[in-house]
Amino acid sequence: MITIRKLTRLAPATRWRKVVRLFESFERSGTFDPAYLPALVQLVRDADLPPAVIDAAVGLDAILADAPRGEPPRRAVNTLRHLLAAHVGAQPADWDLGEPAGFGAPTHADTATCRDAALERVTLLLESLRSPFNLGSIVRSAAAFGVGRVIAAGCADVRSPRFLRSAMGAESMVDLVTANAATPLGDLALESDRALSHAGGQPLIALELGGTPVGRFHFPDAGVLMVGSEELGLSPGLLEHADYRVTVPMPGRKQSLNVGVAVGIALAFWSAAVSARS
Repeated sequence: MITIRKLTRLAPATRWRKVVRLFESFERSGTFDPAYLPALVQLVRDADLPPAVIDAAVGLDAILADAPRGEPPRRAVNTLRHLLAAHVGAQPADWDLGEPAGFGAPTHADTATCRDAALERVTLLLESLRSPFNLGSIVRSAAAFGVGRVIAAGCADVRSPRFLRSAMGAESMVDLVTANAATPLGDLALESDRALSHAGGQPLIALELGGTPVGRFHFPDAGVLMVGSEELGLSPGLLEHADYRVTVPMPGRKQSLNVGVAVGIALAFWSAAVSARS
């Protein structure tokens, strides 16, 4: 680990970028050197930096004085890290944001309920999603709700670094199938034995505008949720095969949602419906 003395000898921009990475390493590790981290915070406090950064450093310094040995106050470190990153122009894109180990994990008492609500008999059919960030976000939600299979037909490359960073490992937690869009997607998805043959007899549910609000729809125990592109929605070939159409109501002034957000909402309602019957 770089010494405080060496940090002081670096050019300011380089110094603060290294400090940002050091703060991040403390957040991720879950422990800290009780001498090094306070010295790092003191380095920030004594520098010619924006008042908001200095205030955050002062606050963190006070918290560290009372913190149990070896247990970093993650939220205070996170706040200081992002303020300092903004100062050096290193603010992360959404897909660069980290996640501490165990974030969102259920407690022991909640584990059985989570398993009961898993959507193991649900398939997500994604058509022509162009953004690797959106695709990764949806795969992550699918893994979180226990979706059995995700079919990505004519979507962004699942080998893309942006997809992989957004999915955060979820691509290995679901049965992720990619399909070529060289043939019409309606035929590819609904008539090919390779795509939805396992879903025979299950209802096909389109997530589109103009359908039944998700809060009033009677989600089945098994089925296929079909989601179309960010710009054009589902193709006519898929829509005409849909047994049902569901919609996320938007009573506010904005009449559109990010596709990843919409899918997450639909899966939450579907999971709740399955859980209520279990």
